[in-house]
Amino acid sequence: MTGVEDAASDEAGENAFRRSKAPELTARLADELTTRLRGDVPARAAIADAVQAVLGERAVDDAARPTPHAIARANVDQVRLPAAAKAALVTFACGAHPGDVLPKRADDAETTVVARARAPGSS
Repeated sequence: MTGVEDAASDEAGENAFRRSKAPELTARLADELTTRLRGDVPARAAIADAVQAVLGERAVDDAARPTPHAIARANVDQVRLPAAAKAALVTFACGAHPGDVLPKRADDAETTVVARARAPGSS
């Protein structure tokens, strides 16, 4: 084997390991976000702290990491999310006050949703 083949094999093994750990890490990250978003803390700081706590320092600056999105309750139907996630968001939004956090993450096979209510017009 050449060094190139070894590197390719190592990379394939690392990618397979990451894929196998993804569901567990996603659940841990969602729980960490739910905890850290409680109260009046900036969302970006809470997200960065949660990512660092679960994934480590290397992941904090990962450009491929999903970013937070603000979705108005009236626009939930237009967002590409599973129906169960949309229903959870609408139910939460109907009774939520600014700063409230979705009490439990909304999961399905491919999507995990955590949410915090914002005051209209806040960023």
